[in-house]
Amino acid sequence: MSNRENDIQDLTGKILLATPNISDAYMSKSMVYICEHSDKGAMGVVINKILPNMNLLQIFTKMNFGDIGDVEIRIGGDRDIDKGYILHTNKNISENTIAVRDNIRMTTCDNLVNSFAFIMGESERKILCVGCYRWDSQQLENEITSNYWIPIRADEALIFGDSCADKWSKAFLKIGLRFPLFLDKFGRA
Repeated sequence: MSNRENDIQDLTGKILLATPNISDAYMSKSMVYICEHSDKGAMGVVINKILPNMNLLQIFTKMNFGDIGDVEIRIGGDRDIDKGYILHTNKNISENTIAVRDNIRMTTCDNLVNSFAFIMGESERKILCVGCYRWDSQQLENEITSNYWIPIRADEALIFGDSCADKWSKAFLKIGLRFPLFLDKFGRA
């Protein structure tokens, strides 16, 4: 087995960086945190795309939730868009929580109201994603070998960092690539 194949055997807890080969406008410059990966497929959430025109203060005022602080809702993906996927560092887990890697957990809520209630809880760091992405068996591995994604090691700064606008660029810098130079050098091995 080659090192490349070994690198994509278990992507759980890693971040996928979209490469310029992805032509889909939404997925361009996306970062996907992989929550589950097995021989049956993969599931992850986009962590750097904000849901536009979503004013949480207005929503929470109407729902009598009160103040939850600065929580931006992310567009997690195009599947299960009626569900909330919360990445967090809360050590308390429920039946809808899975431990992904290290200190990162993912809790799934069947509806957005429950998601809002959860993020008001004790989690130290959290992001709320609406929807998720899913890949069938071997689909993600094929996309990686076709140079659509670069898997990198995840850390809390990349996942929960403040600015979504430059997360993707910062992730490339972390692996030693600057985006404009990356475009000039990109190709297939």
